[in-house]
Amino acid sequence: MIPVSNEYRRQLIAGNRNYLIKAYVTLADETEFTLTNEEIWEQGVVIDEATSSENSFDIGSAVIGSLKLVVNNISGDYSTYDFLNAKIVLWLGVEGDVDGNDNQIYYRKGFYVVDNPTYNGSLITLECLDNMTWFDVPFSEVTGISYPATAGEVVSAICSHVSVTLGTPQFPNYSNVHTTITAAPESDLNCREVLSYIAQMCCCYCKINTAGELALTWYDKQAIIGRTDYDGGTYNTTTTPYSDGDDVEGGRWYWDGDTYVWTTTGQYDGGTFQQLLQTAYLSQNYQMEVSTDDIVVTGCRVRNTSSSEDDSYDELWVDSTLEQTHDRYVLVIENNPFIKKAKAANIANLVGSILAGLQIRAFSATSLNDMSYETGDVVTVYDFRGNFYYTWITNLTFTTNNSEQFSCGALSPKQRAETRYPAAITSAEAQMMISDYDNAVKAMDELAQNAIGYNEYVYVSGSNRIMYRFDAIADMPASGTADPKFPNSNNVFKITGDGTFVARRSHGDIAADGTCTYSNGYDANSGTAILDLIYAIGLNADWINAGTISAGRIYGGTLTLGGAGNVYGSLEIKNASGTVIGTWNKDGIDATTGSFSGTIKGTDGVGTAELTSGNLLVNRSGGYGAGIYLYKTGTAYYSAFGAQICAAKDSEDAGGYIDCTTKELIRAGYNVSDERRKTDIKDIDSDFSEKLILGIKPKEFRFKDIPNELQFGVIAQDVKEILDECGIEDENRLFYTVNEGGTYGVEYKQFIAPMIKVIQNQQEQIDLLKQEVAELKARVE
Repeated sequence: MIPVSNEYRRQLIAGNRNYLIKAYVTLADETEFTLTNEEIWEQGVVIDEATSSENSFDIGSAVIGSLKLVVNNISGDYSTYDFLNAKIVLWLGVEGDVDGNDNQIYYRKGFYVVDNPTYNGSLITLECLDNMTWFDVPFSEVTGISYPATAGEVVSAICSHVSVTLGTPQFPNYSNVHTTITAAPESDLNCREVLSYIAQMCCCYCKINTAGELALTWYDKQAIIGRTDYDGGTYNTTTTPYSDGDDVEGGRWYWDGDTYVWTTTGQYDGGTFQQLLQTAYLSQNYQMEVSTDDIVVTGCRVRNTSSSEDDSYDELWVDSTLEQTHDRYVLVIENNPFIKKAKAANIANLVGSILAGLQIRAFSATSLNDMSYETGDVVTVYDFRGNFYYTWITNLTFTTNNSEQFSCGALSPKQRAETRYPAAITSAEAQMMISDYDNAVKAMDELAQNAIGYNEYVYVSGSNRIMYRFDAIADMPASGTADPKFPNSNNVFKITGDGTFVARRSHGDIAADGTCTYSNGYDANSGTAILDLIYAIGLNADWINAGTISAGRIYGGTLTLGGAGNVYGSLEIKNASGTVIGTWNKDGIDATTGSFSGTIKGTDGVGTAELTSGNLLVNRSGGYGAGIYLYKTGTAYYSAFGAQICAAKDSEDAGGYIDCTTKELIRAGYNVSDERRKTDIKDIDSDFSEKLILGIKPKEFRFKDIPNELQFGVIAQDVKEILDECGIEDENRLFYTVNEGGTYGVEYKQFIAPMIKVIQNQQEQIDLLKQEVAELKARVE
């Protein structure tokens, strides 16, 4: 938090948020000037900063802060200035905050460099970045490091290399033996990535402070642990109130019927006024969401998911005492190149002991702005009912003459797999265990626990009754109303002898006048149910018609997957005993062992890939268009989707197998262009290129099978004629035979290379003509 004066606080309490701006600008050519409120557009200062990602609570973050400064240039005073790479030092104050000599007080907010200046004719927008951006340079260029080196030595060398001052040379664990860097990283990293990895080991986050210096620090968990709200002071003397200091011993005022009386009993607050000044308070909020769960970090997991057994590890350190009273909630450090297997447990212990007991509550709020608040500050958040919560500011966006956005991102224990299962279960396994179905059930239960009651109206006509249930009492119809309206309700149920029907305002079913359209419900006559989304443990159906199917397992019967390439994820194929004998995924079929009972197909309307009883078949039914390619080797069968279905090879016709080689996979749409896959490479012939590109006749036409669509292209026979004239007899894809019926085709992407050659030749001629024209002009002059 930026230290500010008491007068600054008093001005904000009084509702004064008239911020005064001073932006000291130094252009790349050393020109200097100052921008103030007169030159800066209303809401023209926007500051973004973060110590973590928006939706998580990270260790080791190194986020680049930004400033947007909008300059009023209607008069054109700054039109000739080049703002690119200009340096800006921003100072802010609040009107009326003055020192003892009536001088306005300003507070430094940061140092920035203009990264992207834009001009729309009247406004110049300067998109600026803080000094963290200078660390995006290769770490391999950093010199002066003698390994093994302490974390502090490496960070210091990086700062010297990028010319950014290290504001915290003795940051937490900077010289700890466990955070020592034994060697330079093996992979290519930039300096900001190295900072982040070092900060992870030392349990820090990285940010640029208001002086433009790099700071590595961490959240002060003692600022929250055991804390209550603070009032400050006592009335133990009869002289001046609070005269015995700012140590708080508690107490309150109460009304005895005649006057207010001070008592030291009945309330204990604890703390000091100084602690008050170091805390952000968000009580005047326009919008706010606060997590229902307090999070208490219980430890740290350090792991490396390397495929090499020598490099992989998974070390967990937790505070067993905390776990007795809180859900397990560990923060994870993963695939840090500086943490070797031998010291992974030590890092987990070191970082975990710092993290243990850290209290977090996720929130987001739009509140009155306060330029003294910074990311990393402890904050007291008040909700609309007057409840308050302690947490941290990890992201903020400050805007002059506008509200300010604050947030702390962290998943609750119920949302994080890491907090719900024993250490033996990996994160991926735990995520699978928390299914969409489980989450839907939890959401349904929470809705049921907090649901409001309904109102009921029954329309009676003879012996028939129609019941309406709705949530707004104001919509209660008069008795005998045959067609009731519900203009204020969010959900309306209509229950009749034909079924139960639902209208929802969120679905657009309830008009302004209260007329309802029932778009969901159950038709008892036909047995038809219309719902937006179904969660179920099992689904037994004779047929399912769906554009997308996402399933972990499908048993029995026939499954048809429509559209080549429309298989996403992985589908297990089981035999009658439940043994997995193969999988179908976007890359094709892999039948591994055993036999398959039933049929599984993939079709696009041209051909069908079918797996039945362990055999892979292709049935062709069309002459052109997208199709399915298949490759058989041993007992494994794969499919690749492409432009057409391959012809069966004679040697395998009887078995119904199709063998697609590399040639067919290239034709299937893969843009294979690796030099290692090519041979007989030479420059394309200029004469051929010009005859092809200049001789081809572009046409418009309609396919006989699709007479309603106007097409643009070329005629295959015209292409073949040019190829014959040029004496090209090799098999190629400019012109080819689509199927056994003799249908011809052309592959339009094969025209690209000849076209490039023609353009290059024409450019050479243009350059030559330009030179000749220039020479002729010189002679005339």
